[in-house]
Amino acid sequence: MPWLTLLVVKWALQDAAVNLRVGNRISGEELDAIRQQLWDIPSKDGECERDGNLFLMVRSISNVQIDFQRTGGWAFLRWPSLYARLPESKARQQFTSTFGMEPNTFIDLTYVLYAIVSSGEVPMDKDCLALYRPRYGDAVDKLYGILIRDLAGLRSELQKEPAQRIRGKNELYEFPYLKRFPLIRLRDGRVHCWHREVFIRGIEDVVHLRLSDLFCEDYTQSFSRVFENYVTELAVDTGRPHLTEADYKRVVGAGAPAVELIFEGNDCNVLVEAKMGFFADDVLIQDNEARVFIKTKKVREGIGQGWKVGRLLRERPEWKTRFGKEQDYLLVVTSRELLIGGGEMLRRLYAQGKFGYPDDDPDAVRRLPLTNVFVVSIGDYEMAMSCVKAGLVDLSELMKKAAEANQQENTSRLFFSDFLRDYMNMCPLPKALSTARDDAEARIRQVIG
Repeated sequence: MPWLTLLVVKWALQDAAVNLRVGNRISGEELDAIRQQLWDIPSKDGECERDGNLFLMVRSISNVQIDFQRTGGWAFLRWPSLYARLPESKARQQFTSTFGMEPNTFIDLTYVLYAIVSSGEVPMDKDCLALYRPRYGDAVDKLYGILIRDLAGLRSELQKEPAQRIRGKNELYEFPYLKRFPLIRLRDGRVHCWHREVFIRGIEDVVHLRLSDLFCEDYTQSFSRVFENYVTELAVDTGRPHLTEADYKRVVGAGAPAVELIFEGNDCNVLVEAKMGFFADDVLIQDNEARVFIKTKKVREGIGQGWKVGRLLRERPEWKTRFGKEQDYLLVVTSRELLIGGGEMLRRLYAQGKFGYPDDDPDAVRRLPLTNVFVVSIGDYEMAMSCVKAGLVDLSELMKKAAEANQQENTSRLFFSDFLRDYMNMCPLPKALSTARDDAEARIRQVIG
């Protein structure tokens, strides 16, 4: 239960009465007893009986456990590699002003740290990136300042307002706040990590978290188009027949409801809609139906767009042959994993009658039922598109299989990648990530000779 261990660390650092240097060392037995008490709190508190929404409770409990089971990969390259593509722009300036370096420099240095931690070579030297100073200069110290804190510095961070937004029982289900500062400087100056998975999640999220804190809506607005373009790029790269948003709007007009892309399936349409947002941690651990309804507005908007686009496709005579199919499927691609799974699961998270099919479109329930809707993280979407591109799966058959599973609670899946388990070891890395990885390796090899 590493998340509960790190919750104890968080509370100890937030409590000014706890001395960081003086006092008896806690025994293993005492720490185990504290963690067990924390684990037992929900059942002792009668949470299951009080909370009428079982699905919300299970979702919040799943959050932290699932993130500790998720294996590491190349997701930490995604955000900085997308920034590296941009010309001089507002979005790119936000990145460089926040991190004090160009995106490719950020990629290279985090890549090195990722390699060190993944290989278990911790604690690291005091200046663990010293070898790279001649090439990257003060960017090394800037990265230290972003990822590393000593105990005193961490106490200061944890006593600030952002670290105290999630309080009470919800803290039991929060992924350790220490992911924002995943490396700790020890008393002797060496650098350690709290936990390998905390470090991996930390470098995956650091760009999003820092830019969210500094620029708020200005960040998501400036980057949302970049995200949408990336979602479209992954779909186009599969080589499967499709209609892009640009081509679609040339027919229906710029102001019409739209999605990023529409795949022309064998006997169905597969709609893809991207939703970039803050999606802060408290979105995942909400156990209040009213609050989770507010915080998932963007997802509902994406589903609404799917219904409207499906209707427009069938009203236009020029698309009757291509898209006049019986069934639509919808992938709502989010900028982080929201633990929603699909349309039916989303409806279960809300109060009864709060979310349903549109009143002005009686065919929506037949054309695009909620079982045909999937709320997919960008990571799972990358995997799906890579499998389609490689010919490992047929997109139409994949969507049918997943929708059938969604019809029953005991066969539905929280993650779209669960429908791709047989192909995980064969699925190639998306081109954007493989290129970023290979380019970083080449630059690093130049440094180390």
